[in-house]
Amino acid sequence: KLSSLIILTSCLATVAPVRSQPARRGVSLILVPTESEAVELRSPIQSGASFEAISVTHSTDPTAARSGYLGLVNESNISREFQAALKELKPGSVSTVTRVAGGFALLKATTAEEDRWRTQHDDAVMALQQGRYSEATSLFLIAVQQAERFGAQDIRLAESLNGLAQVYRYQQNHAEAEPRARQSLTILEHSLGPLHAGVIPSLVNLVGITGAFCAIAETGTL
Repeated sequence: KLSSLIILTSCLATVAPVRSQPARRGVSLILVPTESEAVELRSPIQSGASFEAISVTHSTDPTAARSGYLGLVNESNISREFQAALKELKPGSVSTVTRVAGGFALLKATTAEEDRWRTQHDDAVMALQQGRYSEATSLFLIAVQQAERFGAQDIRLAESLNGLAQVYRYQQNHAEAEPRARQSLTILEHSLGPLHAGVIPSLVNLVGITGAFCAIAETGTL
């Protein structure tokens, strides 16, 4: 009888339902004060304009500093408005204008490739901040390769290029740093405009690199 009870218990454990993991998906956001502005911004995005660049230049949400990227969100934990906007939204596509707390939103369901790039880039930034320069270099190189798939003028490519330039600069490798910083600045000036605050990190980086070159030229040392 004991043996039969053990077998029965084992069978019940086998057929017990396994709790599924909450659905998570990558989401990016543009938030603006008025519906008319959201409608106006959606039109060029539908015609191929960069969602990320428009988020940086127009969104009032703090995620604008990350090209609108909210991250991987648990759909059961977001507002009903967001859930409705994301329903049946395919990766890479943008929602209709959605009224939410704080204004009117456009939501983008990011692709797995975009999510991987952001994770890679953030890991590289953390390594840089912690002074693990060799590791940061390797991580940024991969992030640059991933971002290149988004397009030669994509601001995410500029972000990773600037990070790579910064770590090269910290390693006193100015010959490798300078072209990356310059390319990053060129992309940002083209995408955001030369006077937008978003170009400042690349500009500061490039100034620091060229300043080091000038110092080397004055002292005649490498």
